[in-house]
Amino acid sequence: MKVPSIWTTENKRWSEALALSFEELIKSETLNKALKDEEYHHIVTSLNSSYGISKSTLELLFREGPSLFESINGIQRWERYITIFRSSLIKSNESFLTKFIISALGFNEINNTIKSWKNEILKSIPDLRTTLKEINNYIIYYKKGSDIIVNTKKTDPQYVRLYASLKTWDTDNRFNHFSTNLSSILNSSIKIYIEGPIQLYLIIMDKHFLIFIRPFILNSLSDQLNKTELADIQLLSDHLKKIIHDSKTINYIKTLMYKTIERSMRDWTEEHEKLRISQPTQELRKRFIKNFEDGVYNL
Repeated sequence: MKVPSIWTTENKRWSEALALSFEELIKSETLNKALKDEEYHHIVTSLNSSYGISKSTLELLFREGPSLFESINGIQRWERYITIFRSSLIKSNESFLTKFIISALGFNEINNTIKSWKNEILKSIPDLRTTLKEINNYIIYYKKGSDIIVNTKKTDPQYVRLYASLKTWDTDNRFNHFSTNLSSILNSSIKIYIEGPIQLYLIIMDKHFLIFIRPFILNSLSDQLNKTELADIQLLSDHLKKIIHDSKTINYIKTLMYKTIERSMRDWTEEHEKLRISQPTQELRKRFIKNFEDGVYNL
């Protein structure tokens, strides 16, 4: 019997966590509240939309996840992506756009927001690299364990998970450090890649929308808009800003993702702690690993 791949196993864990988080959120938003029919419909529609978007995002991540750990000329894709991303962020500080255009247009608040966003990303990269290397090791040992177990009569995936866990993190402190780091990285990714761009968008809509839209509606930058056009553009800007700022769907997506991360990581950590405690000493763990690799093992 073939052991489910690590991607199938984790996709199931995260999908179930998302579904439970959705149920919890919809109850907290609708039960025991005196909502009018229109309010109830709006909340449920927004929740369903946020769940659909979050679910599609998870499906995409787990579908494309394996390709990140493929090697190209001896270097894995994720390492290449991080390297070029980090290099681009550093170089952007001296780019023509940053040094001249943004400064010339007086976009100081936008520039400060972008700098803060870039600094958050750059600060997170060392931990991200370390964590991805550990995930890669876990994937390698999980695959090795799956190949071992498929040739024996025992097919319980818990043996494979324990083997991969002990081979990847030889001490409980290292395992706990990894779990804490991964939770932090996942939560930070919501802040950096969802909340950050939204904050930047709101700043643009609030103070600089006219500057951004002028090149698209004027024949030359020296042309002027009349009072009616200016009023209409401001009205449009305020309306778009309000849609984003007050969007229940966006807020629900963030809440769902935070809850899903918390629930998934708690389940992951508890599962591994339970398995690891079955072999409480280093001597027992080394013996289990040797016996497992020899095809003889018991928990």
